[in-house]
Amino acid sequence: MDIQAELSPKKKRLLESLMSGTGKAFGNAVHEVPKRRPEDPVPMSPEQRSAWLHATASGHGPLYNEPFTIQRTGALDRGALQRSLKRLIQRHEILRAGFVDQEDGTIVLSIDDELDFKVPFVDLSSDAADVRVEKAVRLATADANRPFELSNPPLIRALLVKISDDDHRLYMAAPSGPGRHFGLRGSLS
Repeated sequence: MDIQAELSPKKKRLLESLMSGTGKAFGNAVHEVPKRRPEDPVPMSPEQRSAWLHATASGHGPLYNEPFTIQRTGALDRGALQRSLKRLIQRHEILRAGFVDQEDGTIVLSIDDELDFKVPFVDLSSDAADVRVEKAVRLATADANRPFELSNPPLIRALLVKISDDDHRLYMAAPSGPGRHFGLRGSLS
């Protein structure tokens, strides 16, 4: 069955335009975003500026930290998880960015291209079964309550806790900007 045959003429033109890469089906040309040179400063977005102002006004406390948890039931390859998170962070500049105050008072993003992201691991599987989750939550809460130094990337932290052989929790925290504005949760779930 040819799905394209069922499309309206307008949808066919749009599909053809998208497939050809021209983007001109409706008079809207596709514009490429020019690649930024590594030495060029990266201006903050309005959302980042707001998050930075709030975080600095609150003394870099955990008020704007956004914690979340991913629970994995079943076997877990810790090495694959570590490599995946490292690759995700290498792929997205915003996860390797820190805020830098320039001499003229302008705040810009500084991208760390040599960042080595490590996921600390805590094995609670030998603890009493009735206290493991509570202990894991205490560890995650303490980590989420630690302030981020906004000039020191990465602005994301992870903690992997083994509850049992088939129950792992990946606790993550980020300032509200990278977690909320860049879809980090969707990338990891």
